Amino acid sequence: MPRRFLRGCADDAYDVIIIDVFDATSELPPQLSTPEFAGDVMRVSRRGVSANLVGETTLDTEAGCESMARNLGDACVRRGGDCFISPDPTTDNALFVALFGGGGGMRRRAAARGRRAGVLFDCGAVLGDAAPCASGSEVVARLRAGSPAL
Repeated sequence: MPRRFLRGCADDAYDVIIIDVFDATSELPPQLSTPEFAGDVMRVSRRGVSANLVGETTLDTEAGCESMARNLGDACVRRGGDCFISPDPTTDNALFVALFGGGGGMRRRAAARGRRAGVLFDCGAVLGDAAPCASGSEVVARLRAGSPAL
């Protein structure tokens, strides 16, 4: 269903896309781990993409979350965007963020908009600790390391 929906969307149809989904068995649906899905997500996003990534657990392995992380990172770089990963030190999770149109200014605007919208976490702090990644492989390496610095 997600691929069919995305294929029908125009380029730059949405300002921001947020990915945080598992199926009924607490696994990442395989269609969300493909390069095609990642490319479609980047194509239809005008300003950015955010994905909640779960580190190495019984739920996510190379066949799931790491593949999605790698493919989103590579698709972001192909589109000319800036991608970042910000691990959560208290969990196995990390926030993947792809920004189009300048990472630094976008981070400041995201923090301000988040505060105005009543977002329950500090967008500026999360993005302030984010490490830039040059490829999908670097996204996965930093996800595995659990910290911005390798």
